[in-house]
Amino acid sequence: MPRLSIVIPVLGDPQQFESTLVSVLENRPDDCQIILALNRPYDDPYQLDGEVEFVRLPRKAGWADELNAAWAVCRAEIVAVLACGAEVTPDWTEAALAAFSDPLVASAAPLIVHDPQPAEAGRPAPGHSPQPDQWQDAGPGNEDKPADILPMAAPRRLAVVSMGLGCGLAGEVYRLAEGRPAEGLRRGERPIGPDPLAGFFRRRAVEAVGGWTALGGPTLCHADLALRLQLAGARCAALPEQALRFCLASWENENPLSRGWRRERFFWRWASQRGRWAGAIAHLGLCVLRGAAGIVRPALACEMLGRMAALCALPWSQLSPPAIDPASIAEESSLPTLGAAERRAA
Repeated sequence: MPRLSIVIPVLGDPQQFESTLVSVLENRPDDCQIILALNRPYDDPYQLDGEVEFVRLPRKAGWADELNAAWAVCRAEIVAVLACGAEVTPDWTEAALAAFSDPLVASAAPLIVHDPQPAEAGRPAPGHSPQPDQWQDAGPGNEDKPADILPMAAPRRLAVVSMGLGCGLAGEVYRLAEGRPAEGLRRGERPIGPDPLAGFFRRRAVEAVGGWTALGGPTLCHADLALRLQLAGARCAALPEQALRFCLASWENENPLSRGWRRERFFWRWASQRGRWAGAIAHLGLCVLRGAAGIVRPALACEMLGRMAALCALPWSQLSPPAIDPASIAEESSLPTLGAAERRAA
């Protein structure tokens, strides 16, 4: 059985996964399984069959459909999920695999950074020091410098894309540390779960809580899984020292109407678990602020229309979170059984 299964879900044009797959093939750990889940035809022009396992789904398949189908063929106990645009570095799995030695850990969230200097420019990957032969030769006027003094490279400023997902009292899902400089990042923030751009999961724990649920886009899909794992007594390990690179300028574009619909449903699905009255008051305040901002920002006005439509469209019973028995989850997933107080502490 492999130590790690690596799943790359591809929604739409298959060509978008190429940079991610190249980095995985160049830096793959020993004894791993690589799975590509696609919802478009792919002719395999690079003859990857044998190195990569393909899971082919219908065009209408979404993010959760692709992950559930890929999960069915995963053989390793630990699974890495990488979105198209993520690029990995040497030894990118070591910290994550070590984190799963804690039996309470069901997922791990690496630090994801945006590097303004492209990887193909001949520079080292994020988090790795350049080797001497990678420095530029001294230019004109540097002839008098001693041979053992090398010209300094310009400092690289890495911006954080995500350090995992957070969920506020008002039900808003957000990326931890987004936009901050990676150099001065605080280490105290704890994610509820990994970002869909890159994350690690204990396979049997995900299966035990029902797998991936199609609530809309990848972010809400991952946030919903993270909250179900929390409800089962599991936790997410943060990996602030393990930097993966994300290179796409935009990702997971949603129209405002759909975004409002999906986020409103997500809030009420979990409101009873996160403090119904306090959450409802915070959520009302958020909606009032967004509604006021919608006067000058049409996108927010469309989002509010989507939220109002979600409140009226479906029976409330369909918005409840699943009933999860921590004892049965522990039996199926190898997670230890926790009492209520221990689950809150975890």
